[in-house]
Amino acid sequence: MKSYREDMRKGSIIITSNKVFDEWGRIFYDPVLATAILDRFIHHCHFVVIKGESYRMKQSKESLKAISTKVQENE
Repeated sequence: MKSYREDMRKGSIIITSNKVFDEWGRIFYDPVLATAILDRFIHHCHFVVIKGESYRMKQSKESLKAISTKVQENE
């Protein structure tokens, strides 16, 4: 049986989140569990922090604006 340590050195895992680490305790309903999970995630990791508006959020806002405009035109 392979250990976690052996497997983690053979490939990459990408995890994305829009939550800061301080919020993970509420996500998992247990700050101790969240700390343990984060401890394992961030060991030997590289962070890529992307700041700015989400592409999907921008696209959603544009779609809602277009729908709103059509509704107003039909009234």
